[in-house]
Amino acid sequence: MRTLRKAYLEITNVCNLSCAFCPGTRKPASFLSPEDFHTLAAKLRPHTQYLYLHLMGEPLLHPRLDAILAQAEELGFHVMLTTNGTLLGILLAAGIPYKKWLKFFGPLFAIIMVLSMIFVSVGVVIGLGPF
Repeated sequence: MRTLRKAYLEITNVCNLSCAFCPGTRKPASFLSPEDFHTLAAKLRPHTQYLYLHLMGEPLLHPRLDAILAQAEELGFHVMLTTNGTLLGILLAAGIPYKKWLKFFGPLFAIIMVLSMIFVSVGVVIGLGPF
C-alpha cells in the first residue's frame, strides 16, 4: 500500500475573502457533509497520518467543523488547518480559554507583525508601492 506524507481534503470551497493572489474556484459553493468526510477520510487513513483540511476554502466557515475534527481525531489523524485568520475569534466563542488562545495566537501575531514591518521596510528601500 502506498504511503503519503500528507493528504489534502477540501471540506469547503467557501471563503470570506477575495484575495488578489487567489485563483478562486468556479465550482458552486459547498460544504462537505460530516458523513462524506468520514467516508473519504476513512479511505485515506491507511495511506497517511496527516490530513490537511483546506484547498480553496476557509475551513473555519464550515458549519460542522466540530464534527469533522472529532471524526478526524477518532480516525487517528494529525490535522492541519490553514486559515486566513479572520475568524479566529470563533475560538473564543467556542469556549477555548483566552489564556490558552493567547498563548498560541500572541506569538503568531507578533511574528506576522515583525515580518510585515520587514517586508514594508524592504519595499520602501527598493522603491516599491505608493510609499
